Amino acid sequence: TKAQITVSKLVAGEYVFLVSVTGSENEFSSKVVKLTVEPEARVNEPPVAVIQPSGNQTFKLPADFSLNGLDSTDDVKVASYSWTIDKKPVASNDHVKLEGETTDT
Repeated sequence: TKAQITVSKLVAGEYVFLVSVTGSENEFSSKVVKLTVEPEARVNEPPVAVIQPSGNQTFKLPADFSLNGLDSTDDVKVASYSWTIDKKPVASNDHVKLEGETTDT
């Protein structure tokens, strides 16, 4: 076998390596080394919200429509979606309904 090895595709954790050497007259020696691989330093980035259809839309009454945030992303995982109405006509009172406004993924 070889005097030098390459170790790849490591994951975070503790590794113990043993090398054994045999001399020309069958004498024997071994050595152990412990290596600790730490996780990669990572900065958690905020999610990016995306609404589809994108851009301002105009609908004629009667109008029901769907909006989705399925193209929203996060560097780890989108944990939930929450929808609210930021602005609505005064005449709408409480008649406008949102179905599925909060969803955990």
